Amino acid sequence: MLAARSGTEIEGKVSGSIRSCVLFGAALLSNEKIESYRWLLQTFLRAMGGVEPRLIITDECASMKAAISVDFPTSTHRLCMWHIMRKLKDKVGYPLREDKEFLDRFNKCVWCTETDEEFEAQWTSIISDYGLEDHEWLTTRYRIRESWIPVYFKDISLGAFFERLQDLRVPTPFSVIL
Repeated sequence: MLAARSGTEIEGKVSGSIRSCVLFGAALLSNEKIESYRWLLQTFLRAMGGVEPRLIITDECASMKAAISVDFPTSTHRLCMWHIMRKLKDKVGYPLREDKEFLDRFNKCVWCTETDEEFEAQWTSIISDYGLEDHEWLTTRYRIRESWIPVYFKDISLGAFFERLQDLRVPTPFSVIL
């Protein structure tokens, strides 16, 4: 599903509050191949009069990432926090998935840090305190932190998107901000 969130007019036809969500298209793909995503993105681009989105937020699908880099070269691509945070409990396993203090600290680190330095300090402290230095999934999430941690999105207005994302029970794999 391709949905755009905007607080401004889009080509003078659609307007709404900062919390509005306008559905521009939906597609069912028979596979997750790069070619299929490229077709979808090119079709969306034609429907939008050749205007690339400023921002596209997706899950971690490698094929989707490859297609976006080719067909939306000027768009900023970020990863969906909801998808990543949804995996946390499964990836850290027992007993951490039941540890309220760990989960609270991790959520605060991810969602509430206001500077790069604050994020780095909190992340390092959590990893050290819970002996997670060799945790492969968390190490990878740290390596790609600039693509999903909000503190690294300072140049992109995401306020309305994150407010709406927290309200959603099942977000779309594709979210586009025009």
